[in-house]
This record gives sequence, C-alpha cells and structure tokens, in this order.
Amino acid sequence: MSRLEILRSFCNKECVNGCAREWFTIATNILQRNDIPIRSFTSAVYQLLQKGRGKYRNLMITGPANCGKTFILLPLTLIYNSFCNPASTSFAWVGAETAEIIFLNDFRWSPQIMPWHDLLLLLEGQPIHLPALKSHFAQDLILSSTTPVFATGKHPGSN
Repeated sequence: MSRLEILRSFCNKECVNGCAREWFTIATNILQRNDIPIRSFTSAVYQLLQKGRGKYRNLMITGPANCGKTFILLPLTLIYNSFCNPASTSFAWVGAETAEIIFLNDFRWSPQIMPWHDLLLLLEGQPIHLPALKSHFAQDLILSSTTPVFATGKHPGSN
C-alpha cells in the first residue's frame, strides 16, 4: 500500500481511545491561531506523503515550547512505521532505512547525529550511507527510499 492509501485506511478510525475525534478540531485551532492556512498545511503533508522527501518538500514546524508542534504531527507515528529522533551515537540512524516516515521531534542538529552534508542529502532526497554496527550488519545501511521527513523544532531566536 502507498503512504496515502495507508493514511486513508486510518481516516475513519479513532486515533486513540477516548479521543472522540477531537484531534482535528484542536489541530485546526492550533493552525488558525498561528496564521497557518489549513489548506496550505494539508497540501504540504499530502505532497510529502505522496512524493516523499526531497528539496522543498520536507515539513518542519517551528515555534516556542507548548505551541502544539508535536501534537499536530505525532498522529503520523501511530499510522506509519516511524523512525523517531536519532540517538547521538555513531549508529544513530539504524532503523531509518526501513521506516515509512522519519519524525524528528524537537530536532536540533549536531555533528554527532549526522554530518551537515549528509543531513542536506537526506532532506534533498538523495541516497545516504548510514553507519551500522558491524557485529549486526555486514555493511553500512543505505537510505535510498523516498521516506518523508517531518520535524519540529524551536523557532530560531526563541528560548
């Protein structure tokens, strides 16, 4: 199934017990309070799920703490096999190569996570080599799929 077909299969289901389908109302309110046009946001999510990672297609929501950034994107991790926040070790990205989406919550780049050049290649949709523990893998892993990248982070200049 494509990523959009997977999403459609979840559209009529309750996201979590007790949600009572309130997520949409709250998410819409968050977008409106932050002057983000709902149609533009949903179109960006749709395009990213349809086409995958690539230049000008990845989605990052920035803002101050507790403004709803994670709330809006977190349901995707319940729908898709997700790779979430890499550890800050040499083998931080093991698992990303098989994920349906990459979700970098409160992402802050550092060279321990991934060299800058490789991060740019990842975001541009280019294949990248991911270091893998040689006792578990015969060689490094290659992320060559179109796995979409969703991220949240602090707004530049905010504390």
